[in-house]
Amino acid sequence: MSVKDLNLRNKILFSTGFVVLVSFVCVILLVSTKSVEMAKTAAYETATHSAYQYANQVTNELNVPMDTVRTLGSTFEGLKKANNTDRATMNSMIVSVLDDNLPFLGSWTVWEPNALDGKDANYINQPGYDATGRFIPYWNRGAGDIKLEALIDYETPGVGDFYLIPKKTQKETVTDPILYKVNGKEVLMISLVEPIMINDNSTYAGAVGVDIALDTIQKMIADIKPFNTGYACLISNNGKYVSNPDPNKIGKVVDDQAAIEEITAGKSYTISNDEYYRLYVPVTIGRTITPWSLVINVPMTTILEQANSIRNFSIIVAMIAIFVIGLVVYIVSGGITKPIVQTSEVLKNISQGDGDLTKRLNIVTNDEVGKLSQHFNRFIGDIHSIVMEVNDTASTLGATSEELSASAQEATAASEQVADTLGQLASGATEQAISVGDTGEIIRQLSTHAQQVAVNAEIVSHSSGKAAHAAELGALQAGNAVQKIEQIREVTDQTAEVISQLGEQSIQIGQIVDVITGIASQTNLLALNAAIEAARAGEQGRGFAVVAEEVRKLAEQSSMSASQISTLIGDIQHDTKLAVGVMEKGKAEVAAGVEAVNLAGNSFRTIVSEIKTVVEQIQQVTEASKQMADGSSQAVKSVENIGVIAEQTAASTQGVSAASEEQAATMNSVSQSAEALAKIGENLSRLVGKFKI
Repeated sequence: MSVKDLNLRNKILFSTGFVVLVSFVCVILLVSTKSVEMAKTAAYETATHSAYQYANQVTNELNVPMDTVRTLGSTFEGLKKANNTDRATMNSMIVSVLDDNLPFLGSWTVWEPNALDGKDANYINQPGYDATGRFIPYWNRGAGDIKLEALIDYETPGVGDFYLIPKKTQKETVTDPILYKVNGKEVLMISLVEPIMINDNSTYAGAVGVDIALDTIQKMIADIKPFNTGYACLISNNGKYVSNPDPNKIGKVVDDQAAIEEITAGKSYTISNDEYYRLYVPVTIGRTITPWSLVINVPMTTILEQANSIRNFSIIVAMIAIFVIGLVVYIVSGGITKPIVQTSEVLKNISQGDGDLTKRLNIVTNDEVGKLSQHFNRFIGDIHSIVMEVNDTASTLGATSEELSASAQEATAASEQVADTLGQLASGATEQAISVGDTGEIIRQLSTHAQQVAVNAEIVSHSSGKAAHAAELGALQAGNAVQKIEQIREVTDQTAEVISQLGEQSIQIGQIVDVITGIASQTNLLALNAAIEAARAGEQGRGFAVVAEEVRKLAEQSSMSASQISTLIGDIQHDTKLAVGVMEKGKAEVAAGVEAVNLAGNSFRTIVSEIKTVVEQIQQVTEASKQMADGSSQAVKSVENIGVIAEQTAASTQGVSAASEEQAATMNSVSQSAEALAKIGENLSRLVGKFKI
């Protein structure tokens, strides 16, 4: 079934429902897209802000040991400069640093050969020394208590980076995670190192540092929970994991070369996909030139949680709105189409059914449909009155025709009887002389019959006059019917003109909707320009940008609403055209009614002409009857002279016989005319009977 096959109400529901559904789908898609973008932007900003806060927190946490070793290094440089190079004093300072900082795994110092006091040979293989005698004490908590060991492998690249890197760079250093034996047990750790510079910072004398086990850093980083569902990692300058929720990755290199390059360069770096949002934030510890990076990982489901909530809420609101709008449109469309359906059903019943002219539309609205119903009821009322008048006229015509036919039959019978009598009189003319008495009696009977014929002729003449008057009245009523239908045609034309004006007003409303659409477009453009200017204004224009965005949304909603109104106006214009078509059909039916009434008028005129002919013939019969009565009287008076004027009597009898035959023929013609008139009345009654009045 196509849209053309739908009724008016379903067309309104279908078109409105389609527009509303498409509009809400577009709005939901737009809101969802914008919500996702806004949620991502807000989450990215929040994550970035949080990441930098966490990075500052980690930096501060790691700056504590770096500040400690920087202070200890400065102290050692001061002692060296003052030639106060007592190794026991320095050891006590190193132990004090470790004792005062529980997160430290160990604290140490390593000096170049004889760079401290020139007495390395005196400490060869002593506790805390190796075979070189260099000052390399390593105080640590490897066994739980603070113990002293000699540093090992400090000259070995990789393991000895805590010594070799600051010696090479002469800068503060934070080493990558390394495995280092502490009291015979390998521990994964990092070292924060301060170089010891003497001779006005021109000579590298050694280094001082502290070690921190990665377990300690792992606990610190594990407390970072961005958005309560994410996690954080700490990566060294060379791309090794210092901390990771997966312990198996600690100390291993990150498998993202692009990220390693950005970390080495000390830049931030972001990765966003369907699974997570990852942000690398540089962490600069102390005065080092090898920044680390704190990585924040946030699941994308968390970032889109708010957007999904907005989308789901929008869908629920849209479904409720669609239901409410559909219900309202259903009710309103019913109010619009119900009167039209009633009008259509009544017209269908009149044109195809029993022609019930008693039906009326019970519509009391003051709109165009109400006016159409009022004109329709008035039109049907006028037709009802005309049909009733025609029906009454047809009934009168039928009764008059029956009376005329009966009178004609009686006159015919009397004429036939007179003709028979005259025949008998002619055959017995030769016996007149013998049967004068019988002839007188016969002539008296003839006179009586002639008088009866005259009376019947007068009755027929009177009935014919009534029939002529009824036919003339019917013709007059047919003329009135033509005038009434002409008035109905004028009312129909006025109704069509009202509907046409309604169509023109719908066009004007469409033009107004176009103006509203233009205004919405200009408002949208102004909102866009305002948003651009607000963006240029930065933070000061952010509030104005929100207002501009709301204005733009309102403009878009106005434009969509104007489009919906335009669609509805188009439907109204289409329905108006249909109404004009119905009115045109009504005008055609009225024209057909005019033609039918004209035909009835012509029939009445024919009847009048026939009746006039009948009246003339009846008048001739009357005259003949009077003549026959006079002749009968004269025959009675002349019966005594019958013998003398026998031939004259025979001739007169033959004349009367011919007149009787002529009268009989005339009565037959009257009877036939009456029968034709009765058939016309029956036909008219049959036509009127198609309507229920």
